[in-house]
Amino acid sequence: MQVVATTMKPDLIINVLQLKPGNHQFDFSIHSDFFEQFSNPIISTGDFSIDIHLQKSETTLIFDFHITGLTPLQCDRSSEIFEYSLNTKKRLIFQYSKIKGDPDGFGDVELIETGTPSIDVSQYIYELICLAIPQKKISPNYYKPEDDLKEANDYSVYSTFKKIKSSSGDSLDIDPRWEKLKGLKGD
Repeated sequence: MQVVATTMKPDLIINVLQLKPGNHQFDFSIHSDFFEQFSNPIISTGDFSIDIHLQKSETTLIFDFHITGLTPLQCDRSSEIFEYSLNTKKRLIFQYSKIKGDPDGFGDVELIETGTPSIDVSQYIYELICLAIPQKKISPNYYKPEDDLKEANDYSVYSTFKKIKSSSGDSLDIDPRWEKLKGLKGD
C-alpha cells in the first residue's frame, strides 16, 4: 500500500504531525460518492462506518481500522442483488524513516518520511473494503450450510489405503489398486 496525499476527500486525511504521542480516535462515514474517485471500482455503492484508533509514538503510527456497513452485491448463483453486511478489522503500521516506501523485509510496516504532515486513509479504506468482499458472493436466499462443507471437501485429500499386516507383523498401507494388479501376475 502506498501513502498518497489527495485533495479529493480532505475529510479522510489525518493530520498526524499535529497529534501528540498517545491514543487518538477518528470516526468517518462514507457513502456511494466515496467510490467515484476510484477507477474500475469493485464496489460502486454502499454506506460504511469507519472507526480508526491511532496509537502515535515518536517513531511509529499504528492504525487500527474497524469498518462496518452495507453494500449491494450480485449473487453468483441467481444474479439477484442482495445487501451484504461487511464487518472487518485491520491494523496498519507506519514507521518514520529517512526512506519512503515499503522495502523488502519490513512486511506489514510502511515506511514514511520523518515529518510527514498527514496521511490520506481513503485508499487504505477502499482496499480494506474490497478485501472484505467474499470471492464467492451467495445471496442469503440461496446459501446452504452444506455448500461450505462441499467446498471444504473439494480441497480435501482422502486416503484409499487399506492396512494389512506384513510378514513381520507390522501394519502396512497398501493402495487397493495394487491388490487388483497382483491378480494379473501369472503366479
